[in-house]
Amino acid sequence: MVGLSERTRRDNLATFPSFGDRLDRVPEHGVTVGIDTIVRHSRSVIMLAHGADKRLAARHLLAASGYDPSWPATVFASCASPRLFLDRAATAASAPAPAH
Repeated sequence: MVGLSERTRRDNLATFPSFGDRLDRVPEHGVTVGIDTIVRHSRSVIMLAHGADKRLAARHLLAASGYDPSWPATVFASCASPRLFLDRAATAASAPAPAH
């Protein structure tokens, strides 16, 4: 169990409309597993990114050839059978290219 930052909790207001824009309804804790556990135990992985606010993340994910600790979501590239799904807004060309 980990404590969720206020920013994460506020992000969840947009992700989960059932909270009704009330921060007091968003959990203060979450359950997490480590990156190594995800890689070792994956049989297949699906990553979804949608919306214009995910453009930069989408660029990093598309460029990933393996795990980059500065972008933890890139772990999907090291997992078995990774599949990435992006909507049009997430793939628009306005985000800067990742620096490698």
